[in-house]
Amino acid sequence: MPGPRSLVMTLATLIGLGCSNDLSLPGGPSGPAPGPSSSTPTRLTAVAGDDQRARVGETLDQPLRVQVLDAAAHPVEGVQVQFAFEGDNAGGSLEPATSTTDLTGHAEATVRLGDQPGEQTIVAALADAPTLSARFTVTATKDGKGRHDGGNDD
Repeated sequence: MPGPRSLVMTLATLIGLGCSNDLSLPGGPSGPAPGPSSSTPTRLTAVAGDDQRARVGETLDQPLRVQVLDAAAHPVEGVQVQFAFEGDNAGGSLEPATSTTDLTGHAEATVRLGDQPGEQTIVAALADAPTLSARFTVTATKDGKGRHDGGNDD
């Protein structure tokens, strides 16, 4: 009867003859690795920065942030997203006006509000598929940055 050592050596030899050196499944031991998709974007969603308020001509506290997803709800990396004010917005700016999605499918832009008080709308759209878009509404006030206490900001 073979001893434990010869059994281990025989088993190791059999495994070595029947398999390559890479014993993992495609994409790793758990299957495909999570992360960005290289597929076609199907959804653009506003994820942060909507409904902010600041004084006219000032920069908003948080950037506007979107996420691009494919049909399976996986993030899509490397997609260009364009940010633009809708309508006339004297003095407002977006930096950058075009942003590329990162590994998590996110892209963002910093907003400096225009010179006129009131609501300002910013649209984020895919450069290669402008029908995929998200809207942000921000408010420029004369005084009282971000006040929501019923005071007269406009």
